[in-house]
Amino acid sequence: MSMAASVLFCIACIEEQVLYLNGSPQNTFHPAIVKYAQEKGGLLGGSDFKSGQTRFKTIMSDYLIGSGIRISSVVSYNHLGNNDGKNLQEDKCF
Repeated sequence: MSMAASVLFCIACIEEQVLYLNGSPQNTFHPAIVKYAQEKGGLLGGSDFKSGQTRFKTIMSDYLIGSGIRISSVVSYNHLGNNDGKNLQEDKCF
């Protein structure tokens, strides 16, 4: 069984009594992690900072719609989402 790196890092932060802010959209704070943090007095926060292109798209979409411009679609490229990061590590990609 494998565990996401964010979960392992979260557990390490709980163990070290360091605040863990979850900036990714993945589900790091499943019930077992939350219970463990409560037992150990760990501090958890965040659930996707949306600080990159997601934030930009949201702001620009609101601005354009507020200006009376109708948007038919918003398209972007998620550079390291899904398997992009893993695929970029492959030797044949270099």
